[in-house]
Amino acid sequence: MKDVVRMDGPNTAAARRAGTVAENGIDIAAPAKAVFDYVTDLRREPEWNPQMRDVQKLTPGPIDVGTTYRVRFGRGVGMATIENTAFDRPRYWSAMSRSRRLDVRAEGSVVETAPGCRLSVRTELQPRGLLRLLAPVLGQVMRRSWEQDLRRIKTIMESSR
Repeated sequence: MKDVVRMDGPNTAAARRAGTVAENGIDIAAPAKAVFDYVTDLRREPEWNPQMRDVQKLTPGPIDVGTTYRVRFGRGVGMATIENTAFDRPRYWSAMSRSRRLDVRAEGSVVETAPGCRLSVRTELQPRGLLRLLAPVLGQVMRRSWEQDLRRIKTIMESSR
């Protein structure tokens, strides 16, 4: 269930060594555009991510580069601001989540396949303070969470057809 997408940069190798990179993917029998639109609209995320407690879109207009959200997560992360840093509908997006204790670089891709599409996500955790000591554990938790989240997205998208 692992795909590598387009994330690269100065911290990637160090993040991989620190165990703070999670890469996950899943095949979904649904149109790529529908999957992309569903996953990139963070207002829908509480439907598939039980850790997302509240979402507020802060910028007007359609979702695109620069779209910003204020969100509240569970598990002690609390409040965060998420901004889209790249947006190429319906193929690719990236975002940066910033909170007091943890920043997360995230990106995803949706590739059309014969029966539907392949959704791939990659997250790079950037913990601060004492949370850095738990970085490898956080990476494992993130990988498991994405596996569950992707299964929920698959179920929702395939049942809505």
